[in-house]
Amino acid sequence: MEDRPIKRKPFTADTDDRMVRPEILTEITQKLQIQLDWDLCCDPEGHNSQAANFCSKNEPFWQKKPTAGWCQLNPPYSNMKKIVRSWQQLKAENDQLGALLWLPKWEQAGWWHRVANLPVVKEFPKGT
Repeated sequence: MEDRPIKRKPFTADTDDRMVRPEILTEITQKLQIQLDWDLCCDPEGHNSQAANFCSKNEPFWQKKPTAGWCQLNPPYSNMKKIVRSWQQLKAENDQLGALLWLPKWEQAGWWHRVANLPVVKEFPKGT
C-alpha cells in the first residue's frame, strides 16, 4: 500500500474564540491598577474566561447585565458591531462599570466611530 500525503485544512485564525495571553493581561491590569470581575465574551463553558464571572453567546452580557466592576471584552470578530454597541448601551445604564476592550484597529469598520475616542493602553503590530 502506498503512503498518501495527509490533506489538512488550511490554517485559519480563530477569531471567534480566543483568549488574551495571560502575561499581557497581567501587564495591562497592573498598569491600570484594576482587577477584572467579568469576562464578557467567552466560550459557552467559560474555558477562556480570565475573570471570576463570565458571559458567552449563550448567556450574553446584555442579558446578564453586570452591575459593577471591571469587565474585559475580547469580542468575536464576527459580531464586533453588536458587541461594541451593546457594551456602550450597558455602560450608559450603569456608571459603576469599567471595561478593558481588545479591539482591532479597523478604522473603516462601521463600529469604529463608537470607540475611536477611547484611550489606547497598548497597540499590537498587525498580525499578532
